[in-house]
Amino acid sequence: MRYLLIIGLLVLSLVAKENNTTSSDYYNKFIIYSKDINSKENREKLQVLYSQASKRVISATSDIAASFHKFNVKAAQAVTYTVKVITKDNITGYGTAVAISANGKLVTAYHNIDSYKKITVFSQDHKSYTVKVGKISAKNDLAYLYIDTKEIPYVKMAKKTQLGEDVYILGYENLLLKGIISKNNKESIVINVEVKKGMSGGGVFNKKNKLVAILLDKDYLDKTSYAVKTDQFATISKKFAYKKRLLNLGKSNNYDNSYCYDKHELSIWNKYAKSSNPNTQELHAIFLGLCQKVGNRDLTTEEAQYIFNRARKRLIGE
Repeated sequence: MRYLLIIGLLVLSLVAKENNTTSSDYYNKFIIYSKDINSKENREKLQVLYSQASKRVISATSDIAASFHKFNVKAAQAVTYTVKVITKDNITGYGTAVAISANGKLVTAYHNIDSYKKITVFSQDHKSYTVKVGKISAKNDLAYLYIDTKEIPYVKMAKKTQLGEDVYILGYENLLLKGIISKNNKESIVINVEVKKGMSGGGVFNKKNKLVAILLDKDYLDKTSYAVKTDQFATISKKFAYKKRLLNLGKSNNYDNSYCYDKHELSIWNKYAKSSNPNTQELHAIFLGLCQKVGNRDLTTEEAQYIFNRARKRLIGE
């Protein structure tokens, strides 16, 4: 009886895997050997067949169970929003946000909205919402947004991340990228794919569609991306504040340009200097020029940082 049970399970499992040839082969052998169950030779053959079939059933059913956790693109799209921002300088930019509660709470990258005049978010079905800006974390570049709704799909949080784990990034213009976690830090992850402009603030999902992290930045030379883990949402606790504008900085008497000679900074710029990308070369030239102007006390450190950040967004889009 156990032979019949295990062969039946094998057939069902392998049919589910669309491997009918193997399942038929086992079944046919079972029919032949079971015709004379009193034969010692046939009983021994059935015992071997039983052992082989047991192993294949375990393997087949494990594969079937794993298939239940395939990434659901539509579920990810349902919780992903496009963020349209018009800045105080009347510049239009785009980013991404993710719904994390049914009552309209979204999370995005703070740098997407740090100089906003107007923010509109759009769902995947092109429905638009006006936005109320919530608290921020300047440290982790995160911000909460709120839209006026009572019941929307939202994402659940992953409890842990693993090095080498498959992840999916969904962002602006419905672009979906797949990669792996190539570096798993305490508060952040590095992903082995280069994201595109407008994807900042988008969700990084695992294959169970749970939120692993929020995408923030990219290294366009190493062609990797950086995201902050969801447990860092706890740092989103400060009232929103606009990033300082050049005209409002004044003379702070801060002319510290030690960052120009920092070993870590120099190692990054030495890598950038080898790039054939003209935008990278232009940004490097701006960095060197600003270091000199701060050293000459023509600009304060804050003014130089402001100029550099604007140039960085213009040239590389982040």
